[in-house]
Amino acid sequence: MSEPHEGRRRPPRRRAVLAAAGAGLGTALAGSLSACSASGDSAGSGVTLTFSWWGNEDRAARTTQAVRLFEKENPRVRVRTSNADFGSYMQKLATQAAGGGIPDVAQLDYRQVSQYAGGGALLRLGGAVRDSTIRTAEMDADFLRTGTYEDEQYAVPMGRGITGFAYDTRLYRKAGAAAPEPGWTWREWAEVSRKIARLRERSPD
Repeated sequence: MSEPHEGRRRPPRRRAVLAAAGAGLGTALAGSLSACSASGDSAGSGVTLTFSWWGNEDRAARTTQAVRLFEKENPRVRVRTSNADFGSYMQKLATQAAGGGIPDVAQLDYRQVSQYAGGGALLRLGGAVRDSTIRTAEMDADFLRTGTYEDEQYAVPMGRGITGFAYDTRLYRKAGAAAPEPGWTWREWAEVSRKIARLRERSPD
């Protein structure tokens, strides 16, 4: 390839930008393979990436703010965003994947990484992780592993959800049931639930 003319800068390649975008935007997924052939936007002065996620208005506002910070730090990259509620988002993403073109950067639940990576919709991130384009050294190894498929990194986690359990201690004592403890099996949960159900049957109020 010929060198660019003096005084002109070559537009950044999409493939070179996608990995950094995945980390810089703090999203849960890599870019789609279908997006990697284009070199820049119509003006030829940079790259425009598409980025989508699900969530409510508060999440949308916070994510948009993060996108603007990313653009400020990367002035030759523009990010076109879209978001929707979870059901609508996943339906649209599946349709886009079937048509061969999901957004450059997209959010997925970790349980869906294998589906989209196995279908060839995602860009491998292993090289970008190894050369520190995406910095993961401070991430928990098991947490980071949620973005892998067949031992290859395809996604970077953006957060972790925690499921909580609230219970009525007086009701548990009245039913003669032990308080919940970490490490309980589903069998133990079921037994305690049966005790409380029997108490409810005897004293519905």
